[in-house]
Amino acid sequence: MSTLESINRLLSVGATLLDHAAAEIRDAKLEPVRENIESIGKALAEVFEIQHQIYKLKPELTPEHLKQPSEHSAANRLLTEYMYNASEFELAGNIERAVAIFQEFLALESSPLHRDIAAGEIERLRNAAGT
Repeated sequence: MSTLESINRLLSVGATLLDHAAAEIRDAKLEPVRENIESIGKALAEVFEIQHQIYKLKPELTPEHLKQPSEHSAANRLLTEYMYNASEFELAGNIERAVAIFQEFLALESSPLHRDIAAGEIERLRNAAGT
């Protein structure tokens, strides 16, 4: 029998698989990389919208991390913006500028978690470029 619990569980599994697929598309450079990842992002947004409808009907299914605002909301938004900008340069083949964008982020952000992510991206970009 279908229940909101089972639908939510299936959607969560599907979202995880889509997220992994996006990472593999990025790593395998499945062209057009940006458009493929954007398509997955749109699908994820739709999945999350359905899950939010479920949470309105059954609030007890809401994951803990969605019940309270993140203490890192501002850092999350800022990192997302910088990652998007850096990805534009990476896709255009300008790795140096992509690295510079992450270095700009490091100069602005104090959150160790977000700094670690940016530093990891710098390392990934440098390794990919062989520098």
